[in-house]
Formats: sequence, structure tokens, C-alpha cells
Amino acid sequence: MCRRYGAEIVGGDTVSSPSGLVVSIALTGSVDRDHVVTRAGAVVGDAIVVTGALGGSEAGLRALTQGLPEEGGVRDAKRRHLAPVPRIAEAQALIEVATPHAMIDVSDGLSSDIWHIAEESGVGIALDADSIPVAPCALDVAARLGIDPLELALASGEEFELVVAIPKNEVERTAEHVEAVTGTEVTCIGGVVSEGKGCTLVRRDGVADPLVRGGYEHLSE
Repeated sequence: MCRRYGAEIVGGDTVSSPSGLVVSIALTGSVDRDHVVTRAGAVVGDAIVVTGALGGSEAGLRALTQGLPEEGGVRDAKRRHLAPVPRIAEAQALIEVATPHAMIDVSDGLSSDIWHIAEESGVGIALDADSIPVAPCALDVAARLGIDPLELALASGEEFELVVAIPKNEVERTAEHVEAVTGTEVTCIGGVVSEGKGCTLVRRDGVADPLVRGGYEHLSE
């Protein structure tokens, strides 16, 4: 992956480990000032969109730790966990047609990373549970383990799919362009609904529950 993008391995990150062996990685680089998109900047009325589908990496981790046989979607789930691909092409295609106000990649889990946009933008975000795209391999693994596939989609870290706040009127053209250029689908999964910080998950019955942070916790025991 480093060879593909011309990167060099140097170091970084802050985590904990009981093993005594820590391999830390960080990424330092540069970007055109006009193309910088941070976690801050989302405004009320924005749509929240995501590239690809979620849950595959967490499904792969559980398949590995629980020794699921490599059949059905298990092999693809393991691949998504062990060899994730960053959405560089998708980000480049997105800025060709959209005006992203805020962006983050899903490295710790959607339910945690969406909170970063909400907090740093000072807004409230509502996600539509039924709209969150779940990877087919995650659906397969969830069925094998008897768990809710949405649990995987919300908690799955190491996905590196992009979560972006863009104006609602740009959703359709953005989705069409990104898929045409990269083959990756873009899905609207919610919106920025208020000035106050916070995140909710709206379920099929219309009830909005507080979105509990899940996924990877860097300094948990």
C-alpha cells in the first residue's frame, strides 16, 4: 500500500497493549490549501453521506477471532480487515463535483467517528438506521454469529470509508459522479439537524435514540 501511494513508514499513534510490543504508525504529508476538508464545518441542512458499505472489517475481525471457516462472505470479511484500501480516488472524485463542509474516514467505527464531526462542527447529527449500507460479507458473518448486522456497521473500525457533510442538493450528482469514476457507491445516511452537539440514530419506527459511541477505544483497558 505504501508503494502504491508513494508513502514511507516512519511511526506514531497512541494506544495501549498488554503484550509489551507496540508498533505505532502515523501519516504526515501535505495537501493543497484549497482542498483541505476538516471535521469542523458541517452546517444545519447538510446531508451526511458515506462511501461504500460498512461492517466488513469488524466482521473480518470477529471471523478471525472466532475461527469461522472460510466460506461464503467470511473470506471477503477477513480480507477487508487485514488489507483495507484507503478511499483516495473517491475523495478526489468527490471534490470535483461536491462542496464538502466536513469529512472523516471511518477508522474507529461510524458510531464514534460521526461524533467527531458533530463535536468539532458544533452541530447535531441524525443518522437513519435503515439507510446505513451494510457490506454483504458483514451480513453473512452476522447471520453466522446470530448478531444484528447494524451492530457491525456501527462499530466497525479500520473501514476507511469516507463520511462527508455536503449540501443536500449535491447528493445525487455526487453519488453519480463518484460511482462513475471509481465504481464505489455513495449513500446518504442522515443529516445535520440542529446547532447543538449530539448524535442520534433514527430507527424504522421513527424513534430517535442517542447514538452510543462504539468501535475501537484507543485507551480502554
